Amino acid sequence: MLPGGGGANRSAAPIKRHAWNPPEQLRDQDAVDPAASSALDPRQDRVSLCCRSERLSTARRISNVWVLIWPNQKKILGLIPGTDEQKDAARKTTLYATRANFILSVPSLLCMGSAGHGLPF
Repeated sequence: MLPGGGGANRSAAPIKRHAWNPPEQLRDQDAVDPAASSALDPRQDRVSLCCRSERLSTARRISNVWVLIWPNQKKILGLIPGTDEQKDAARKTTLYATRANFILSVPSLLCMGSAGHGLPF
């Protein structure tokens, strides 16, 4: 037995719950003007532009997967019956859509990396 009566005999102290009090700047909504917030950080415009281009690139890649790659991949794998000519056309379409997705992923990676490090992309 541990000194001090450890184990099942010891009762746990109640957990104290505290309300979070934000700093004074956050409490006063007039202290930060949303229109002037981009003026505080000159990188804000570049980051938002990069985020918008990344979203467009990601939407394009998702549409490539669900509209072009996956239906043709089902033909190639034999989940959907098709002739040899259809399978050859599906292979070609899938190849080009996959390459396009790879190329479109490079700007997304650059934007994600530059947002945290302040690079001028």
